Amino acid sequence: MVGLIIAGCVLLLILILLFSVAKAEIRSDGTLSLKAGIGSLMFRILPKKEKKSPNISSFSQKKYLKKLKREEEKIKKRKEKKAKRKEKKESEKKKEEEENKKTFSEKFDEIKNLLSVIVKTAGKYSKKLRITIGDLKISVSAPEASDVALRYGAISQGVAYLLEFLDTKTTLDVKEGAVEVRADFLSGSFDLSADVTVGIRVINAVRIGLSVLIKKIMKG
Repeated sequence: MVGLIIAGCVLLLILILLFSVAKAEIRSDGTLSLKAGIGSLMFRILPKKEKKSPNISSFSQKKYLKKLKREEEKIKKRKEKKAKRKEKKESEKKKEEEENKKTFSEKFDEIKNLLSVIVKTAGKYSKKLRITIGDLKISVSAPEASDVALRYGAISQGVAYLLEFLDTKTTLDVKEGAVEVRADFLSGSFDLSADVTVGIRVINAVRIGLSVLIKKIMKG
């Protein structure tokens, strides 16, 4: 009897878990932020947490200084390696407006590519994905007024294509007044803020995982 009760409780917990909603929160306000979890239990994936400094009270002063010196040497070596790789890849610095444009493109592409990967992975279950856009504000600017107009048109079209793609492939919910692309003739730099939530029931996420696994096995 006790065994049946335990088995029943385990089965109930599994059913509750399977019909719970798994979420991924994508935010950008200068830096891309990604959290994932189930219900209110969310874990930060990006950006990665910084390592905490060691507690000096748990070390002797000498040991702490030695450890700190070793860490500094490691960091210095890593920086030198990165600098060398960077020198090989980089040729000349671009003009200020091109850098601004690239910065914006990187921010927007990060969000666009992340959503595209999620939709592509979901495959035939993509309509089970519920994407909520709570905020997508883009400020378009450039040193020349004529460039602002051109970029504004291109970016507005890009955002429209993205929303159309998501609306076709997923269950899209855009909050009223959430999406805005505006022309800025004063600042000379782009600005992007975004708040996008992707939700799916765990049972559908399991189906997607099994589908991906079967495809890999068949290819292998």
